[in-house]
Parts: sequence; structure tokens; C-alpha cells
Amino acid sequence: MTDSASSKSYSQFRKGQAGTASTALDKRAEGLVRAGVLRTREDFKREIRLLWDDVAEKFLLIGRYLVKAKDMLEHGEYQTMIERELPFGYQVARQLKTVAEKIDSGYIDADRMPKSYTTAFVLVTMSTEELREAEARGLVRSNVKRNDLITFLKEVRSSSVAMRTRELREYRKLRRQRDAILYRMAELESKYGTDLDGDDDETGDGGGPLIEGTAVEVFEDA
Repeated sequence: MTDSASSKSYSQFRKGQAGTASTALDKRAEGLVRAGVLRTREDFKREIRLLWDDVAEKFLLIGRYLVKAKDMLEHGEYQTMIERELPFGYQVARQLKTVAEKIDSGYIDADRMPKSYTTAFVLVTMSTEELREAEARGLVRSNVKRNDLITFLKEVRSSSVAMRTRELREYRKLRRQRDAILYRMAELESKYGTDLDGDDDETGDGGGPLIEGTAVEVFEDA
């Protein structure tokens, strides 16, 4: 591709962005394209990685600004700024702010933060147990894909739901057993008084016959 063709291609790539102020990286990229410096795969890989890293740094910095703004602005000013004066809405602001807070709190290392804020948000909003499992599976890394994290969460959370269901059933069974025991104890106390322990003989069984089995089994047989 000739230099003029490269320049034309770059201009087409930037079409619709004329009103956007050029950043230092924009100017650098434009200069490299116009000068025909980008020719090999290594050239393009180097520049694309530079820009990609800049994307992550920018959204993390925006998130940090939002955290600071929330702390410093008067009541209502922050919400007004988000709703009327920024190029994104509340949901995006919330995700950017959450990512910055989690990164700066040490929840995950900044160098393993995904380059997309939506992917980073999925990662930093995992529970501690989920994050530990994700790390064990090699999913806590800068180049992880959002779909991989979503698939992982569906798997572990469905397992958690199944476990919770089993434990709820166990709890309800234990509660029924408890209620049966308390009911039988109340019957005996009504019949013999509340000082039943004092009627035990030295063997500890009150001289009565030994009944084997659990309380529930006895009540069910009765």
C-alpha cells in the first residue's frame, strides 16, 4: 500500500470522528501511518498493543475520577454530572467506578485486569469463592474473554444453587426432627413434670426399658 493510500485509509477509519479532539496517541498513530512506518506484522502488533493498553488505562483512570468525584462533589452534583454532562450513563459510570474501587482495594492485581471495562466488571464483582475458583482455572488474566467468565459463572452458580437446594432439604428435615423431639419432650413434661432429670436412677436411664433408635424413628413407628 502506498503512503497516499495509507493516509486515505486512515482518514476513512477516522470518518465521523472529526469533532473529537486528537490525543497524543491519535497524533502518533496518524503520523506513523502517513510516514509509512507501519509495514510489518511486528510493527502493527506493537502499535495495537500500545493502544490496547491505553484503553485499559483510560477506563481505569475514568473510574478513579468518578470515585473521587463522588467523594468530593456536593450532594446531587455527582448524579447531575452523570445524567447530563458525561458521554455515558449511570450504568456505565457504576461499572467504571466499581472496577476502579476493586482494583485499588487490591481485589485483583491491576496488571491482570481485563482490557474491557465490561469484562473487568464481571471479574471484580465475583464473590471471593468464585474469584478463587476462577483464578484456579486461569481465568483471572488481562486477556480473558467476557463470554468465558459468563460461562464460568453460570457453571459455578448452578452448582451452588443445587447445593443450596440439598442443604435446604436437609435443614427442613432437621427442623421436623427437632419439632418432633420438642413435642415428645413437652408430652413427657406434662405427664411427669419438668424435673424429669431428677428421676433418673444411677444408671442414667430412669430404670425404664432401653429404646433403641433415633427420636424420629421412634415417633414414626408410634
